[in-house]
Amino acid sequence: MINNEELLKKFNKVTIIGNGPGDIILPNQGTVITFNETRISSKDVGGRDIINISNGEVACSNEPFTVSGKFIDTQDLEVFTKALVETANLLKQQLSCWPSTGLVTLFTLEKISKDIGVKRMTLLPSLKRRPQMRSSEYLPCMVHNWLGERRLAMTLKDKVSWPEFVIPENNFFTLEAEKWNFGCPFTMLIKFNEVYLDKSMKAIGVMRWLAFCPVLHWLKHVTQSKLLSCEKLFFNEEPDKDSFWYLIDNEASTYLDPIRAHLAYCQYVKSENQ
Repeated sequence: MINNEELLKKFNKVTIIGNGPGDIILPNQGTVITFNETRISSKDVGGRDIINISNGEVACSNEPFTVSGKFIDTQDLEVFTKALVETANLLKQQLSCWPSTGLVTLFTLEKISKDIGVKRMTLLPSLKRRPQMRSSEYLPCMVHNWLGERRLAMTLKDKVSWPEFVIPENNFFTLEAEKWNFGCPFTMLIKFNEVYLDKSMKAIGVMRWLAFCPVLHWLKHVTQSKLLSCEKLFFNEEPDKDSFWYLIDNEASTYLDPIRAHLAYCQYVKSENQ
């Protein structure tokens, strides 16, 4: 738990800038936090307090996180880094895998900051692979349970200024659910790996159907248990070992983002209606 007066003052007002698309717009006040390769050029820093948090792999470190920036002394730096690690271990238990640095930072700061803004971070990085990728290659974001991270972040949505967290309904095909009577899309998705152990034309067809299935049809069948069952289908914390075939197939991966977006939207709507 962070109770150091200098750290509490430093993190009273914070803007978190993720690695997603969009321009980096710096606030006039408060501390700015970036992640991994996202850095603020020296000409833009001005008098702002900038902190960068990198995961161990990016920083070539054996430690889970490497933090750089202006701290009063090394003890403050160590206290903050320790808090990140403690938060990460707690989140891991709820996600069944190591959490992203962005989520860890957000939950660490939520305990001590009075004003938090989040930019360029949706917790839905694309799983779409580049056409030239080999099956032995994997996307770094594949190791995190993004749907699980959004489930946990949902508890903070009213405490944090985070416009990009919301998924607009107009992002989806909205044909009336009654006109789309082809069964429960959640059941089809949950059983997908049992039915389609390898790539086939039929498997790709099912993925295409799930990707274009109207969001109202998903909402018609949504339950919390179904959402939880779907989370494990979209990540592999140990990609060097066997992955679900569609996570490392270039064609199949083109349907993953729209399917996952439907699930994320259902999460959000269900949360709002509770």
